[in-house]
Amino acid sequence: MFSFCFKGCILDYSIFYGAKLRKTNFINCSLKEVDFEAADLSAAVFNHCDLSATSFNRTILEKTDFRNASNFSFDPAQNNVKKARFSSANLSGLLGHFKLDIEN
Repeated sequence: MFSFCFKGCILDYSIFYGAKLRKTNFINCSLKEVDFEAADLSAAVFNHCDLSATSFNRTILEKTDFRNASNFSFDPAQNNVKKARFSSANLSGLLGHFKLDIEN
């Protein structure tokens, strides 16, 4: 099989529409306004990545690790997030869709 690992990359404005990126590691990357619509990111890791305005829609995020990711926001009802990993500090990226007032 073919696999990718991105370290210290600037991938801003990239399009991964429908891509199969299972177990891909994104480490210290800038992923601003990236399109991951309909992509398979099962067991991917976003370690210290900026996901500002990145699009996750109909994306497979099963077992994906967002614990050290920042600035992401997506609707968990529009994506498969079964067993995805988040830290308590970045849960607002999941709950922002519901327009809740979350205080730290």
